[in-house]
Amino acid sequence: MKLHTLSGLLCAWDSAAMNHEETVLQSHPHAESLFFEPIRQHGDNSPLCAGGWVILESPDCIDNELGQGPSEDAAWADAAAKINAELSPEEAA
Repeated sequence: MKLHTLSGLLCAWDSAAMNHEETVLQSHPHAESLFFEPIRQHGDNSPLCAGGWVILESPDCIDNELGQGPSEDAAWADAAAKINAELSPEEAA
């Protein structure tokens, strides 16, 4: 039975997150992550629109969202999954 250390697990998790970012940047070299604060109505504690992370094709092009998620890593993973889904079977291999 192999025991994983916390540092080993964190390292594996960090490299997986970096792989998602690298996948996106190979197809969209100017892609950037951006955090949006929740939108709240004055005096109301519950947000009208939840905040979160988005991956944009480029920082000056907010209408071309590549991925989104509750965390930055989740947003990069979402963008990478969408890019991989668009690839043909030959390119994905």
